[in-house]
Amino acid sequence: MRLEMIRYLSVLAVFYTIFQVTFFDANISQAQTEKQLTAKDWLKQGILMGKKGNFDQAIECFNRALEINPRMDKAYQNRGIAWSKKGDFKRAIADFDMAQEINPRNTAVSYHKRIAVENQKKESPAAKKNVELNFDEWFAKGVAFSRNNDFQNAISALSVAIDISPRSAKAYRERAIAWDKKGDYQQAIEDYSKILEIDPRDSIIFCYRGVAKDKLGELDQAIEDYNQALSINPKYYEAYTYRGIAWFKKGDFDQAIEDYNKAIIINPEYDDAYSFRGLAWSKKGDADKALIDYNKAIQINPDAAKALDFKSQSSEKKVALSQDAKNINTALTIHPKQEQEITKGKQNEAIADLNKVIPIQPGAYQSNLQLGIAWAKKKDPTKAIDYFTKAIQENPDSPEAYTYRGSIWAEQDEPDQA
Repeated sequence: MRLEMIRYLSVLAVFYTIFQVTFFDANISQAQTEKQLTAKDWLKQGILMGKKGNFDQAIECFNRALEINPRMDKAYQNRGIAWSKKGDFKRAIADFDMAQEINPRNTAVSYHKRIAVENQKKESPAAKKNVELNFDEWFAKGVAFSRNNDFQNAISALSVAIDISPRSAKAYRERAIAWDKKGDYQQAIEDYSKILEIDPRDSIIFCYRGVAKDKLGELDQAIEDYNQALSINPKYYEAYTYRGIAWFKKGDFDQAIEDYNKAIIINPEYDDAYSFRGLAWSKKGDADKALIDYNKAIQINPDAAKALDFKSQSSEKKVALSQDAKNINTALTIHPKQEQEITKGKQNEAIADLNKVIPIQPGAYQSNLQLGIAWAKKKDPTKAIDYFTKAIQENPDSPEAYTYRGSIWAEQDEPDQA
């Protein structure tokens, strides 16, 4: 009896061990996953899921691998294979293209891409038409991911949109901005160049491309792009400011100040121009003028981080020009398309694009804020207040949303609400 009990307990222990291993292998907790699994682990798990025919789970694993290592060509390759197995050849080809871009020596990708292209050609006209109708969906997904700072997924979604509509300037623009914010400036430059092939008179894109070149240290080429932007739009005060930054990095502080002056003449309320001009005055040894400019920037915009940062540096020991350039690079920002459209008076276009983002990313604070601004510009205070309120719900600490909503209430003779 004792021997039988020992055997029973041994069998039970073995069964429990097997159950534990099997259970935890298939159901790794999220906490363990985030802390322990590497990109290679996710890749292996994805390949295993793919072999079992679980392509959705496989794709999710490859997504996780790319979150950890966005330059893993094998993850793109295998995700492309999974998309192919699901019959989504557009996304498969987009992933194979990314894999080839990262590792041109990966010959297996060429094979899989060729098969995907051939299968895509076999699709019925009705199926192709249905894919084409999804351009807006993919574009909106890309914008939503980008506004949520998920740039890798934004790039993937926008790549599909571009594959569907290769002449879409707005898709290239959003993808270029995602590349830029991801820190891949060369890719951003290539996309900006594509846009300029489509529309050679887009001053904003010349300026954006100049910023990307500036960040790569290609200052002369950046200045050429700013010159092009200003030849198209002589009132483009941001282009003057960016060109001034390039002159500053080249050590030509007088030329930089001259450009900042031009920006301020066009827009006396542009705090960035004062911030950067203050830095130039500081480099020339004129601390008083620098302080005046910093204070002016802060007066215009109390949250002017650049001015506050430069001002704090001015009280410390002198900083090398190379370090200043690094600090400026972190301050160099480009503005999403909807903000430009609102500024240029294209409220309808901005609202149309933002409305596509909200259903996909309901918690998009920036989208709600920009929609509020757009409706305010269109003189619709009710809708503007509604979107500013949604923005505040998403981000209760947002001074912008409260300020905008308060100003509209004040205009509506509701001072208590303001």
